[in-house]
Amino acid sequence: MSFLSKVLTAVLLTGVIGISPSELVHAEDANAVKSVKPLEGIFFDFGTKHGVGYFYNEAKDCKIVITLADTPNLDDQQSFTATRHEASVPAGGSGRYNATEGKAIEFTCNADAQAMTLRQVERLVSEAAK
Repeated sequence: MSFLSKVLTAVLLTGVIGISPSELVHAEDANAVKSVKPLEGIFFDFGTKHGVGYFYNEAKDCKIVITLADTPNLDDQQSFTATRHEASVPAGGSGRYNATEGKAIEFTCNADAQAMTLRQVERLVSEAAK
């Protein structure tokens, strides 16, 4: 990832984090299911890692985009790393993104791809244990 890409991602994450709670859906309760509409932002908090995401509909599929990063250290610009995850979920289908050690995001596209539900979950088995 180029330095410019890192800076732009940091600006995006900082901008989204600065949005008022009424404008952004938080997926902070592991038992809560959040329903979002196309292009509605969602914020994930995993302790030292934070993420933002959204989805859009295309050809009756939900296209989800999630960006996850460590809390930025503004004193060391070279250490900022972000991970972007993109997935296509067919209408009525579901998927999972393993965000961090022990944490995952489950998402389901509704039947007409006009809404998506997301839920932050605890992973019971780590990848290393398999």
